[in-house]
Amino acid sequence: RAPRDRRYEQSLLDVHEIFIKLCKLSMKTDLLDPSYVQSEDLHLRCKLLSLELLHSMLRESGTRFRTSERIIACVKQHLSISLSSNSVSPSPRVFHASLQLFVELLLNFRQFL
Repeated sequence: RAPRDRRYEQSLLDVHEIFIKLCKLSMKTDLLDPSYVQSEDLHLRCKLLSLELLHSMLRESGTRFRTSERIIACVKQHLSISLSSNSVSPSPRVFHASLQLFVELLLNFRQFL
């Protein structure tokens, strides 16, 4: 393969790993030590940040990202679980971020779902 193809494949693998990590982070319920008073606020901010980064990845992605079988499988396997768990969050901010992510998912990946 040409060096350009290898770089593209490596980049796609990196994006795939980041995507999975963000999905898992968005589902974490035990991010911090419960003894900290501010842990709930920090937990919420971590969850929101991961959802916003996932949203940005979907919104700003190009055709190669959106048509990659590896990414599509990741969306089906990891993002769908994240969305289902966060869409029932008692936090309006988490619910809103999940809803935005869901809309972006429908706009960009509808044909693959």
